[in-house]
Amino acid sequence: MLADHTVVVHPALLATFTALVAGVMALWANPRRTLNRYFFSFSIHVSVWTYLVYQAVSSSDGLIWVRAICTVAAWFPLHLWSLKEAVLRIARPWRAQLSRSAPWGALCLFASIIPLTEWFVPSHSTTSNREYGTGYFVYVIVNVGAYLLLCRETVLQARRQLGVARIELQILLIGGSLAALAMLALMGARAAFPSLSEIQVQPLVVIAFYALTVLAMTTHRIFEPRYLLRIAMKRFVLVCTVG
Repeated sequence: MLADHTVVVHPALLATFTALVAGVMALWANPRRTLNRYFFSFSIHVSVWTYLVYQAVSSSDGLIWVRAICTVAAWFPLHLWSLKEAVLRIARPWRAQLSRSAPWGALCLFASIIPLTEWFVPSHSTTSNREYGTGYFVYVIVNVGAYLLLCRETVLQARRQLGVARIELQILLIGGSLAALAMLALMGARAAFPSLSEIQVQPLVVIAFYALTVLAMTTHRIFEPRYLLRIAMKRFVLVCTVG
């Protein structure tokens, strides 16, 4: 007789699945709307990041994956800023839009290069003897500043919005920025408390953010969902909660 085995799904894989399904559902709700398409691409971005987190946990050479994780995560501020512009539906010539996004792109490019250098974490750093370079703390500070600036800009612009647009800014931009700040706080805490494994907690933050987003989709009709989307999302939240 076969022995019973408990199936355990790693939180990072669950977060990857959650981000993919939420992104597909938003795109299916209204594929013609720019915000829905941007949210879908953002969800793909998140799912790539969470899958790299899973690889870092399951691989014996975790440092390579940690560098990849931080490099991919460095581009989240630009993606969130693009979501904000899509919510506001600001129509600008492509040159003007490119000019506005250039500072964010330059900031993200700078942050994405840091993890690839010895300035971030030395190659001789090990799990039992962790060492952090100056670039590690510069990376955290630069990203914290980017998200705080994004929150400030979003709050100022949200005051001039009404109805669903304001809710979308609050859920996607403020919620997403706070989730990212929580992950950066975990990174900073790991340097102070080496026994802390923030990489195990970060996927749970992603799941919480998407659970809040899905709840908003089904109750406040953000992303302009259809009736069937509401039913599907409620079932999806139930399955994720049980999982």
